[in-house]
Amino acid sequence: MWLPDRLKASGFSPSIKYTYGIRTTAPNYIRTEKIENGGTTYGTEYTLYDGLLRPRQVQTEGAKDGRLIADTYYDGSGRVVKTNDTYYTTGAPTSALFEPKGTDIDGQTVTGTGMLGRAVARRATEPGLYVVLCNSHGPGTLADLVAELGDRARAATPAEAASAGDLGLAAVPLASHERLPRAELSGKTVIDPMNYALYPGFSIPELDSNELTSSELVQRHLADSRMVKALHNYGPSRCWRCSAPPEPTTAPHCRCTGIPVPATRITELAADAVRGPAGFRM
Repeated sequence: MWLPDRLKASGFSPSIKYTYGIRTTAPNYIRTEKIENGGTTYGTEYTLYDGLLRPRQVQTEGAKDGRLIADTYYDGSGRVVKTNDTYYTTGAPTSALFEPKGTDIDGQTVTGTGMLGRAVARRATEPGLYVVLCNSHGPGTLADLVAELGDRARAATPAEAASAGDLGLAAVPLASHERLPRAELSGKTVIDPMNYALYPGFSIPELDSNELTSSELVQRHLADSRMVKALHNYGPSRCWRCSAPPEPTTAPHCRCTGIPVPATRITELAADAVRGPAGFRM
């Protein structure tokens, strides 16, 4: 591509050059080369795409012959669940996907789906329970939901919400479980609705090898909490129906969920919370 200040007819090299890579065994990519101020060399950037042609990683040139990288991760439904802020590593930009380690990354933003949390909060406030809501973006982003739920709901930070509640619902992607506030949830019962959904760039070897279940992985992080697996079989359509009045147990689409057995006081507490306020049949 030639821009007006570098006319092809005048013998200039392109202002910007694009190279497209379509592959079946590695990420697709676009290589972008832009002419630098000296007019003789190019700066290089690679944008890598997953199998559904969603932007997965961007690599640009950095200082000292290194590169700057930013990542985007998706869940099984195509929603963005995590982004890594730009971080520095050695080597020139390339079409190969760079897999960062924890020490490489300067900051992360995690986005939860929110549907299950909203549904349970709505069903809990109807009979008069108080709920404290949180997400990864701050209490202010929940103002509309709090207003919809009424004076029995309020928003807080994750740590504040964990401290305030007697029973927790960890309605976050499994990839984000280590961001759950461990200290504030210590000694409390936490409902775990998380599932292991594979998507490009995300895997947990301990789950792939069947060394651990997803609940055991979460329990390892929340070692001092009492974990109960429930509500993990609820997809978007069922969560949407949670906004409606409870259906009779004979209804074709009645809400059903399972609680692990044998029953203990912990599972009974979780079952009572889910069965009563949320209108689920156990």
